[in-house]
Amino acid sequence: MFNVVGIDPGTNYAGYVTFTLDNDFNIVHIEPFLINLYDNIPTYHTGTVFDRLQYLDLIVRDRFYRDQPIQLAIEAGFINRFRPQAYGPIANAIYVIENAYRHVLGMSSIFEYPPKTVKATLITGNANKKDIYTAVSNIPELSKYLYPNISEHEVDAMAIGYTHILRLRKVPELFLVK
Repeated sequence: MFNVVGIDPGTNYAGYVTFTLDNDFNIVHIEPFLINLYDNIPTYHTGTVFDRLQYLDLIVRDRFYRDQPIQLAIEAGFINRFRPQAYGPIANAIYVIENAYRHVLGMSSIFEYPPKTVKATLITGNANKKDIYTAVSNIPELSKYLYPNISEHEVDAMAIGYTHILRLRKVPELFLVK
């Protein structure tokens, strides 16, 4: 068995989901985790984006040490037409997460998935957060891990990780990427 992590990056909240898989890429267990950088930042920080990114680095390093994921699936940066100014901070969050992964595990088995790819894997057409939740809840191997009050960030991370797992099942050679 081995772990794969799916992450929905953010500078206020981020979704982090650990998938434990067997050697045939079947899901044995899923552990969703919400990284709350907005409310839970240590009091010695001022709450700037820089402080939140430093805190994000500490949290993901800790999780990577704990989970020892073989591969990381993360949402790729994109420009949101309603909030184009968010691209820079999100790109920085992605960099922090990927750098932490390389530092902790000494490898770069990182796979970035654009939101359109994740959505196309789960549903047809455009999708909002509610549509993603509905799609994930209709997948039996994922739905049993949707606990009450699960955040949209954890659901997105679950969708990102699941997109990667489906690719692993289709192209097992991806597992060999280091």
